[in-house]
Amino acid sequence: MKKRIALVLSLVLGITMLTGCGNNDNKKESSGQVAIEKNDSGADKVSDNEKDNKEEEKPEENKDGEENSDKSKDDKEENKDGSAASSLENKPSNEETKSPSQESSSSSNNNTPSTPSNNNTEKPAPKPEPAAKYVTLSITCNTLLDNMDKVDESKKGIIPSNGVILGEQKVEITEGESVFEVLSRVTREKRIHLDFVESPVYNTAYIRGIQNLYEFDGGDLSGWMYSVNGVFPNKGCSRINVKNGDRIEWKYTCDLGKDL
Repeated sequence: MKKRIALVLSLVLGITMLTGCGNNDNKKESSGQVAIEKNDSGADKVSDNEKDNKEEEKPEENKDGEENSDKSKDDKEENKDGSAASSLENKPSNEETKSPSQESSSSSNNNTPSTPSNNNTEKPAPKPEPAAKYVTLSITCNTLLDNMDKVDESKKGIIPSNGVILGEQKVEITEGESVFEVLSRVTREKRIHLDFVESPVYNTAYIRGIQNLYEFDGGDLSGWMYSVNGVFPNKGCSRINVKNGDRIEWKYTCDLGKDL
């Protein structure tokens, strides 16, 4: 009994299923809408209308894709330029990438004192001028006053009453100047007569007359003599060099210097 009921139910179910499938096929054909069918492999099939719609949408998608690809290329190029610029900006300069040894060498070079140029060197201080040197000079004929009887009448008028032809004078001298040179210069400046000769035998100048008073005007032993600091040298006046502070005296003698 149970078996019969089960068979009846299975038949009813089979009929209902068949009738349902037929209605669905009709609905597919009549509606004209998109229907998806499964093939043997289980994949979904797309109707012709859906394919047409998708094909119409593809060009726009391709255009958008191409524009997007162009934009992506531009973006990539910009990124490349930016990355290159950033790499250049971030790249340390030679000065920043100096090694410690280079920095120490450069610092040592900077610390080394620079030699001054010739233009910046200090000029040597001018040498102080040497102090002036002086001697004193005098010319006298006092001994003639005591021997006027021996003097020729033509000479008595030129003898000074006090016997002083040139009072003591302070005279500036130069280095290496001789007694004769001092006498010659001063008598020329004072317009005092001077007569002398060069003696090749003694290699010196010989004074014959001063103020027109010559040798032998006061006797056979008379003439001109000189002293330096009170001493009568045994050399000619051209061979004695004067020194600062010397005292030079020219005197007329009537007795070879014994009366001086």
